[in-house]
Amino acid sequence: MDRISGLSDELLVKILLFVPTKVAVSTSILSKRWEYLWMWLPKLDYEDKAKIEHRSYSSELRTGKMNSRRSITTPRNQRLLLFLDRNLPLHRAPVIESFRLELYGSYLTPENVKMWVVIALSHCLRELDILYESYPPSKPIVLPSNLFTCKSLSVLKLDGDIILDVPRMVSLPSLKTLQLQSVTYSKDETLQRLLYNCPVLEDLMLHLRDYGDTMQKVTVVVPSLLSLLLCIPYGHDIQGFVIDTPNLKYFKLVDDNDKSHYCLIEHMPNLIEAHLDVSLTHIKSLIGSITSVKRLTICSRVIYFTFIFDEGFVFNRLEHLKVCICNDHSSNQLFRLLKSSSILQELNLFSMEDHEPQGMDDWNEPSTVPECLLSSLQTLSWSTYTGEPQERDIVVYILKHALHLKTARIKSYESANGFVSFSEMDRISGLSDELLVKILLFVPTKVAVSTSILSKRWEYLWMWLPRLEYGHKDCSEPESKRLQCFLDRNLPLHRAPVIESFHLELDNSVFKPENIKMCVVNAVYHSVRELEIVYESYSAKPNILPSNLYTCISLVILKLDGEILLDVPRMVSLPSLKTMKLQKVRYFNEEILQQLLSSCPVLEDLVVDLDEEDTTRKLTVVVPSLQSLSLVIPWSNDIYGFVMDTPALKYFKLVDDNQKSHYCLIEHMPNLIEAHLDIAFPDIKSLIGSITSVKRLSICSWVIYFTFIVLFM
Repeated sequence: MDRISGLSDELLVKILLFVPTKVAVSTSILSKRWEYLWMWLPKLDYEDKAKIEHRSYSSELRTGKMNSRRSITTPRNQRLLLFLDRNLPLHRAPVIESFRLELYGSYLTPENVKMWVVIALSHCLRELDILYESYPPSKPIVLPSNLFTCKSLSVLKLDGDIILDVPRMVSLPSLKTLQLQSVTYSKDETLQRLLYNCPVLEDLMLHLRDYGDTMQKVTVVVPSLLSLLLCIPYGHDIQGFVIDTPNLKYFKLVDDNDKSHYCLIEHMPNLIEAHLDVSLTHIKSLIGSITSVKRLTICSRVIYFTFIFDEGFVFNRLEHLKVCICNDHSSNQLFRLLKSSSILQELNLFSMEDHEPQGMDDWNEPSTVPECLLSSLQTLSWSTYTGEPQERDIVVYILKHALHLKTARIKSYESANGFVSFSEMDRISGLSDELLVKILLFVPTKVAVSTSILSKRWEYLWMWLPRLEYGHKDCSEPESKRLQCFLDRNLPLHRAPVIESFHLELDNSVFKPENIKMCVVNAVYHSVRELEIVYESYSAKPNILPSNLYTCISLVILKLDGEILLDVPRMVSLPSLKTMKLQKVRYFNEEILQQLLSSCPVLEDLVVDLDEEDTTRKLTVVVPSLQSLSLVIPWSNDIYGFVMDTPALKYFKLVDDNQKSHYCLIEHMPNLIEAHLDIAFPDIKSLIGSITSVKRLSICSWVIYFTFIVLFM
């Protein structure tokens, strides 16, 4: 059965859009119905298949192996010419959405192309894309004047041997994208006149011709422009350029012309991303115009680039920086940029395509550390690291001072002979102990400890680690015994003055409460800032933490999970504690939690996940400073009720699966932003009344008369 015959012409035309225009045209031989169906196509793409011959001919012509008078006109060229001349005037689509021509060779005359464009324009053309290259060089194409008054045109792309001769009357009210590659401009004012009459232009690409173009001054003044790419090749005889694009968000400038020329660019306050690859000497205006950028990729071959920053330029929004290090003065550029970028988060050192790394010059350590290293830098990438002393010093400096660094990726430079070998030199021996400890932080504690067998120097280096993580969920009994012996022997000898975090995860009864108690005592002695204990044991006696934990001035984060008995002494003071998570722990009595919370004056984040067998009947959370609270009450917990008074709370999560009747007294939360409620208990009037200021609410209530409560609120 011929199912396709049952489809409408409109649908068949849409199907033809999924195949190349040449294939769509070939369907005309199928039947009488298909003969002219392709003529309704709104998108036409004609490509000269002689382009391979053309490129081969061009190569032979440049090397002198062929007579320059020879033409590459073929019967195939002539067929395309005749086909367009005969069929394009008969095209039936009322609107041509896009018309693309890719033409090579000298068989065409400018009049041919000019006529085809005129016909396309008569169909309310929206996108025009012409690529034309002629060898040997013939008369270039001059586009028809009515192109520059086309109201429907929104995309214009011109590439190759085309002369841009803009008439006095220009109006392109719909043009949003303009790409001009290697075209020739009839006058210096041609481009400026064209851009001035594109009131909604957003995307502009200008790739100047290497040789043969006489335009010496480039002026881009477009208030609506959002994206600009300007490429000035080495051979273009340019005097300078002016750019005024106040709304620009993306800017790419490739200026390979090392002849002296001016550069006047107005500030771009909305700039998000910039890509600069420049040889020009006068770049003060350029750097000043991009100080609002967020993402910057830069390569400057200007020797006195660093002196420009003495003018006081500051990149106060720059978060991502990529620096090409193909010049011997790259190190000075790098640190000038770092000093000017106070909130930088990511630094990438690399070489742009076709840029060969030359090795850095002698580098002097700056007198002051760049602010971004101390406060914000999180990621360092270096893809062309050669291991030269200057580069090694820079890596050491960054790793030493980047206090918030999370990720560092350093790859050797791949030269023509393969990767550079570092085996003949023990480069790591030249690093300081302080830096080696920072490197050890990137590996698990167990791996860091294993480095103690490397040499005498490494034997105790791991003992300076400020972050310690021992054990895991599936730790076997023999592993646990070895770990217990290791901790008993080594933890009292730990040398770090401050332990930033101490994580202990144990899953069997090998560890006795006394062992864990001693570990915590040692951690507190080293001014621990974050303590996390996960303890699952089948023994009857739960772990009781030492009393000095509850008077630890340095403790900021406390996370307890499992068989731990919370027995808070009378003297409690945790002045720095901001985060506390209590999951499945047990409470010595009902007042313990309240007593603990009342001694945490700056607590902001609290998680209380009650154990199913816990005997706590009354839960009280009164914390004025609290901003986030998660409370989980299991179905089997024998609870009487809970009281909450947290006026500064912003995030609230309550999962109450207990269907037994219990009270719920919650004070209003005027600053609440988000709440998540999953509740089964019947008395929810107080709960609903407390969250009426919420902005985002997720709710599941099992209560049958929930609607009545809301009605009477």
